[in-house]
Amino acid sequence: MASIDVFNEEQEKHVQFDSDTEVLLSYLDKSDVGEIRKKAKKLASKSSMEYDAAFNFLLGKRAVKGWRKINDHKHPGLMFNKKPFPFNEENRDFLMRKSIDFASFVNSNTVDPEPFREEEEAKEETKNV
Repeated sequence: MASIDVFNEEQEKHVQFDSDTEVLLSYLDKSDVGEIRKKAKKLASKSSMEYDAAFNFLLGKRAVKGWRKINDHKHPGLMFNKKPFPFNEENRDFLMRKSIDFASFVNSNTVDPEPFREEEEAKEETKNV
């Protein structure tokens, strides 16, 4: 049987990006994505940015809250030019503009309710104890 999820509160979860890095993402529902699309269209029309680039920029801004190494939270987990690549707005925006792998990961995982369902279930269990 199909399970459909609608969350009452904003959901955030660390989602595994590669073998040793996880990215803190917010779940986006249909209305969130629609809002980002409208803003992207407006941004693209007012700048030299293409629609896809504007969408990815705004999606990252809305959904990407951080990243870290899975077993060492003091390390950012991502490397760029053989150096640790810490989370900040500038680095997030850079990855959403320049990395197909990262932008694709964010695009697919922010709208997939499965990882966030686990968080919601854990919250419910805590309330019922």
